[in-house]
Amino acid sequence: MKIAIFENEVDQVKNTFNIVNVIKYGNTLEIDYFVSSDECTPFSKITEYDFVFVDLDLSINSPKDGYTVIKEIQDMKTDLPICIITGAKDVDEQLKIRGLKVNYLEKPLSYRDVIHFLDSTNSNT
Repeated sequence: MKIAIFENEVDQVKNTFNIVNVIKYGNTLEIDYFVSSDECTPFSKITEYDFVFVDLDLSINSPKDGYTVIKEIQDMKTDLPICIITGAKDVDEQLKIRGLKVNYLEKPLSYRDVIHFLDSTNSNT
């Protein structure tokens, strides 16, 4: 299984995903970290992944924020599961304003929450 993670502060989440990989998947996950939206080139290769996790606030060095990354993925008409990882408190309101329906996990991430998201999304596909 392949996971793409858009996160400008990789150190905040890498350990959690490493734990998920070892405990749940026997170290078989392929995890790619993108600290900027333009690191995933061409962007259409995102469809090669099974799951995408997106931090909303990528960085000032990223041409797109997390909302734009999510919108572009959804505009590709793919059913690729997307999960926001964020510390933002107004995420529900912002998603509503932008017309996006996306699950999210709050930082600091719990490996149990990540496993639950992956399991629940896998069972829905």
